[in-house]
Amino acid sequence: MNLVQQIGSARVLRDMNIRSGAPNTTATPVPIKAGKTVAFVGYVTDGESVNGNAKWYKTADNNYFWSGNVEVVPNAPVTPPKPTTTAFLALPIKGNDDTGKPLTPCTARISAVLDHAGTSLDSTCKTPFSWGLRAKDRKVIAFNGEVGDGASCTTGPFGYAKNQPGPFFAKKEINYVGVYDMHDKYAPSWYLNYDGHCGYDFSYPVGTPILAPADGDLSKALLTDPVDGTNKQATAWDGFHTYYIDQRNGFFTWFLHATNLHHDIEKVLQTAKPAPVTRGQTIAYLGKVGTPGAHLHFEVRDKNNRIIDPYTDRLWL
Repeated sequence: MNLVQQIGSARVLRDMNIRSGAPNTTATPVPIKAGKTVAFVGYVTDGESVNGNAKWYKTADNNYFWSGNVEVVPNAPVTPPKPTTTAFLALPIKGNDDTGKPLTPCTARISAVLDHAGTSLDSTCKTPFSWGLRAKDRKVIAFNGEVGDGASCTTGPFGYAKNQPGPFFAKKEINYVGVYDMHDKYAPSWYLNYDGHCGYDFSYPVGTPILAPADGDLSKALLTDPVDGTNKQATAWDGFHTYYIDQRNGFFTWFLHATNLHHDIEKVLQTAKPAPVTRGQTIAYLGKVGTPGAHLHFEVRDKNNRIIDPYTDRLWL
């Protein structure tokens, strides 16, 4: 399918279903009442044909609705669809914001987002172009529909400015700070990082406590684990200090670049695998193993190893 990028809103003319993950009538339905307004980030013209019409609009959370049930309304207010998953994740970073309040998924410092263009989140993407180097297409699309496909920053793995340069996330959906480079033309938040990136980077100093986002079982990653990185070394504890938690509900959370695991976790792993953890427990300390700048790379995957965006899938508590 060929996705045409277009950000807009549509008014629902009759009760309909948003289809989870695919432009066809057999996909899992999410009901939407007539009179509501739904935002979209693009459309395809080669979805399932209904009454001779194969145009389907795509939402920011990678679902679709048939164009025959709506009319496009410029600048209309948006009524989001009901969440299809249950929130269960707490922020994996311990700390306070500039006002002294505990960090939240919306206030934590984020230097790179999950790229929705060319990765496994893109319905037009074909395997094995899942993420990383093989998913690079000189474009980054964020969960809120903003697109970076203009001027590039000066260092890899490369982020991109808007065609009309300006800051990303001006509405403060998240606290996006970008990455500083003295050679860049624009401010750090004017580049959307990174092309082909499959997670969120939380930018904090070395030694910042990393917390378990939910109850689960923690393991150090092995080279045999089914995770596709920019290179296979990135998937192993011996490479980028990668570890993961089976959240016991069909989701897995992955963590990269830690300085080390908490000594209690290490002690358990010496005698038993995996190590059980509880939400809010300190499990590791932020570092920069395998990367030039200190940050936590955090990603969410389902039981089929599919990349999940915790912001669009509403997984944050």
